[in-house]
Amino acid sequence: MNIALIGIGYWGEKLEIAINNHPNLNLMYKTGSGPREKILSDKDVDAVIIATPIKTHYEVAKDALLHNKHVYSAKPLATNTRDMDELIAIAKDKGLHISVDYTTTFSSELPEIKNSIGLMGGAKVILMKNCNWGRFNEYDVYWLYASHMLAMLSLFKSLDDLKFEFSDIVVNNSICDIGYIKFDCGRISVSRLSHDREFQIDFHCIDGIVRYHLSEIFKLSISRPGSITRNWSPRCTRSFAWSDNGIEMSIKHFYNVLIGKEESNIQMARKVTEIISTRGGELDILQ
Repeated sequence: MNIALIGIGYWGEKLEIAINNHPNLNLMYKTGSGPREKILSDKDVDAVIIATPIKTHYEVAKDALLHNKHVYSAKPLATNTRDMDELIAIAKDKGLHISVDYTTTFSSELPEIKNSIGLMGGAKVILMKNCNWGRFNEYDVYWLYASHMLAMLSLFKSLDDLKFEFSDIVVNNSICDIGYIKFDCGRISVSRLSHDREFQIDFHCIDGIVRYHLSEIFKLSISRPGSITRNWSPRCTRSFAWSDNGIEMSIKHFYNVLIGKEESNIQMARKVTEIISTRGGELDILQ
């Protein structure tokens, strides 16, 4: 299957590696954010993978779909539901697929996490933290980091069943640097002013706590009163960047969507966009 990669910066380089590592994908083109008519007009290109700046995702995705190309986009695909719905409608009309690279939702550890939560009596409270140094982007901490946590939360709770309340803690030039999102059974803490990468989820269960921490060697820990048991998968016994596993699994998922083996995550991506763009439904923000 022939791929065109649009976006050759930091994230594009990671996606290029993942594409080249997939046995059934062939990278025909890679380009920046400049003219793309020649690439999109090539009938041999089956799909376009987008790694351009956030503000261009919608425009590039729409252009690709109108040229009859499947689309895989860095998150978010668009920053309001109006644009998301337009892209979904175009794809449906043309029989095309769209996937969004919420890479943290693709992890070899997830089955073990879900199993551990079940053994501990189910998650009653979920506390999530995603912090990093990210003042390199014009978008706020909710788009940069909270979107990943909402995508992760969707694996354990229906986002449609939850109510969300946003609290801006530190704001600079109208952009939120540190904030919280409260929901019915927990909270998401996000910051783009942290020098250390923190990605942690604590599932408070009836019989103890299941902790998922991407930044540590032991990514999954189970704590019960009086004891702590640490578990890890074979992949966690070697050093690798926190996102590499998820990127390759996300690209694999996109291929499986194209061949009809798996369902696209586009509806989850739309819900995440709805929550952030409307600040939990409190405001009507079309960015």
